[in-house]
Amino acid sequence: MTPKHRVVIIGNGIAGATVAEILGKKRDFVITMISDECNLPYARTALMYVFMDQVRWADTLLQSEDFWKNLPIEMITDRVSHLDRIQKILDLESGRKIEYDTLVIATGSKPILPNLDGTMSDHVHVLYHLTDLEKMNRQLCQKPQKAVIVGGGLIGIEMAEMWLSKGMEVNLLIRDDSFWKSSLPVQESRLVQSHISCKGINVICSDTLSSIIYNNNKLTSVQTSQGRSIPCDMLGIAIGVEPNVGWLQKSGLALNRGILVDPFLKTNDDAIFAAGDCVELNGPETQNRVEAIWHTAKKMGEVVAQNIMGTGRPYDAGIHYNGARFFDIEYQMYGQMSMAPIKNESHYFWQHPNENCSLRLAFDEYQQLTGILSLGIRLRKTVCDHWIKHQAPLQQVLSEIGAAHYDVEFSANRLSNMVAKMQVITKNNYEGLYQDTINNDVHESKKS
Repeated sequence: MTPKHRVVIIGNGIAGATVAEILGKKRDFVITMISDECNLPYARTALMYVFMDQVRWADTLLQSEDFWKNLPIEMITDRVSHLDRIQKILDLESGRKIEYDTLVIATGSKPILPNLDGTMSDHVHVLYHLTDLEKMNRQLCQKPQKAVIVGGGLIGIEMAEMWLSKGMEVNLLIRDDSFWKSSLPVQESRLVQSHISCKGINVICSDTLSSIIYNNNKLTSVQTSQGRSIPCDMLGIAIGVEPNVGWLQKSGLALNRGILVDPFLKTNDDAIFAAGDCVELNGPETQNRVEAIWHTAKKMGEVVAQNIMGTGRPYDAGIHYNGARFFDIEYQMYGQMSMAPIKNESHYFWQHPNENCSLRLAFDEYQQLTGILSLGIRLRKTVCDHWIKHQAPLQQVLSEIGAAHYDVEFSANRLSNMVAKMQVITKNNYEGLYQDTINNDVHESKKS
């Protein structure tokens, strides 16, 4: 009898779990999945809701425990200490050795910490793993009152909502002059910033963390580059993530920011694939892109599984998509757009005068749709993907805008009014339109 093909997967996030699930159903493989955190794959995007007691941790499992038991998968809770590519052997910290025929690296990303003393304290927190939640809950027993969160992105706002739900006073420290400026145009940035301020978050702009102050091993305050001293007994760091590939530095695998892969998600070793946040797409068209996005990781896991089965399927990122929530404002981004219009790009923008919702459509020089950004308005992904994929012209998108709206409360009349009031923004008039907005944001941040 021919021995089954041995597939070892390092990491059990959505990328690794997707590979395991697809291959496990084929019964042609014997699979080992290694994680240093938890042996059951779960949805890390739901951690904030577990912390706020809105869902149980068991409800975040990608599949039930019985589901995994019925597949030919051995789940190991351990950490890989060494990769021997010649012998195709993994050394685990426990001393165990694991052999493979094909290896899948899906180790995800890890939070970036500032190069400051005191970041490894029990009072300093990140949000990525279940263990991070457990650490937060341990400090909650000490009844912390004041919190500072450094970083104005998706993780930072999640952490702010989590800690606010526990009755803490929360300060959000961001380096830009408005919230998440790298991923939101200034008008949407201001809308979200105003909304989270109304929820009780004190947003401090144009400032950064310079030092962490302790007294008798207890966190008492932080100092900022602008000279602020902010009292706190709980500190969150959310300044970004980076591919978790440091352990591979001596492996001989091609690395840059992440693991470099070809269009089939194969590394420079024919026996090794990589998927998810740890991957760097290597090529002129992908521009050495790293994407720490759940949907991307899942799609990569599907491609890797297909290629291990021999289908020779290249990875197609498809239409870019990202979604999140800022408290109760839903955010959706489809396709590509500049945060401020560039040459030969125009934006059609509408914002509700009284409610926290807006819609932005980006068109190229031929008036073909390239991107959609919505806040507070749920859109149908199939419609948005179709428009962008087929480069729908301006008049088609505007006339069919109702087909994209998932929200039943957006009536046909309301949608027609929205389109009629859209503001056209180009590179030529952008600065004049938004200079007042930028000045107002800076003014408000200096008052904080």
